Amino acid sequence: MEPPPPPPAPPTFPSPAPPALRLAPNATLRYIPVPKTGSEATRRFLGRFKEVFYHIGTHKMNVGLPRIEEPWDEAKSVRVATWRDPVERFLSTLHAILDGPNAHPNDRPYNDILPRPFNRTMDALVADRAAMQKLAAGAGSGHFLPQHRFLLSRDRCLTVHFLVDFRHLQTALPALASWLGLTVRHTGWIAKPFERVNDVKRGEHEYKIAE
Repeated sequence: MEPPPPPPAPPTFPSPAPPALRLAPNATLRYIPVPKTGSEATRRFLGRFKEVFYHIGTHKMNVGLPRIEEPWDEAKSVRVATWRDPVERFLSTLHAILDGPNAHPNDRPYNDILPRPFNRTMDALVADRAAMQKLAAGAGSGHFLPQHRFLLSRDRCLTVHFLVDFRHLQTALPALASWLGLTVRHTGWIAKPFERVNDVKRGEHEYKIAE
């Protein structure tokens, strides 16, 4: 029996989409960073393009955004966000907090919820309702806030036009930029690859922009 054919290759970059599929004239692409979904690497990648707007601020500033009112090809502000498997995201966030310096003032509340050395099992932490409620409510810098707080408005409607799966950032982001016809700020930036880096611990992944 012959093996099944391979899946179709994703769109290549920088092959552009037909003009009818590009952003509206004078429109901007706004990136909504969801913590621990490759947001830093995504921000740096999208920062290569003239049409991209990224607001530098706290994660909590992007909670409860207004719903999108127009289709992406008519909107003057098109929003994109990244999404990650919730369990993997929680574990990655937990290890980042426990292994990091925790020096930022906004991160100090984590010291009471996640004391170090951290001797609890994962089951014990998840079963601790008080601790989990504090994390989900946005304790510290808000890294544990559920993703729907960023992706849904207060009336439970979508806040973004495009949602990119964390597992496919390396191919999906360049394809999206190409599809939307984004304009590179400097042609030399095209050669800088968008790399995926696997952490030592199983189930954790990081992305980075090669310098």
